[in-house]
Amino acid sequence: SKLLRCTILNKQEKYEECVTQTKTIIELAEKEKELFVLVEASILMALSLLEMGELTKAMDFVTQSENYLQQLPATSSLDYRKREMATINFIKGRIYRSQGDLSLASEFLQLALQTQEELGLKEELGFTHNTIGLVYWYKGDLDSAETHFLRSLTFLSQKYNEWQLARTYSNLGAINGFKGELNKALSFFQKALKISETLITAKQTTASILHNIGEVYDRKGELEIALEYLQKSLVLKEEIGNKRYIAGTLHSIGTVFQKKGDLRQALTFIQQSLQF
Repeated sequence: SKLLRCTILNKQEKYEECVTQTKTIIELAEKEKELFVLVEASILMALSLLEMGELTKAMDFVTQSENYLQQLPATSSLDYRKREMATINFIKGRIYRSQGDLSLASEFLQLALQTQEELGLKEELGFTHNTIGLVYWYKGDLDSAETHFLRSLTFLSQKYNEWQLARTYSNLGAINGFKGELNKALSFFQKALKISETLITAKQTTASILHNIGEVYDRKGELEIALEYLQKSLVLKEEIGNKRYIAGTLHSIGTVFQKKGDLRQALTFIQQSLQF
């Protein structure tokens, strides 16, 4: 179906294309009053817009999906309505986390978690534990963050969602990097990289992981290896064209050259980073 095609686009990180096509599906479903399609398409729009950083628009579609869900006939499956409401609460939690409202983020993520546990939704539980881990991370509670990331792995390994597994391993790498456990951080980042490199469409995820590995090697003083990973990250980011992320990697490469004593190269890369 067209909605399934859009779901695949979302998983492939083709968010703008997903939004364009899902919008058409919603317009048609509104004319035909297809409430089930409207619930799921609105949720998909919210997820894609969230990944694009369009938080206000994402919340608008979350509200829309909740309204459609409430209009479903009483004869519709209770488990279906519970599952979709859990997804809505999960997205709300993610949006509030991105907006920095960690209290509301925790509230809605816990609501999602309770329903997912009740229904035994293992993959969804993996997603939610990962996001709760991010909330604890932003609160500065690294141990609780790591606990939830590890719980996420337990569920995701059973369902083997490669894309989310890569993200969770990467989060564990970042947490251990913050804690100064550099070898442990590298181990998690390498696991993330091994998975993400097999996913043709996950270039942004792979580029971020390569950058993080480069940063860890920089901190370990292994500057040549750091440069190798950072430059690989830069190539991917330039292919994607995300200027903000390109600037960060250019600056990191410049910093490594500065540590190597190559001030000419350092200046070149840092100046390039300022152009974005």
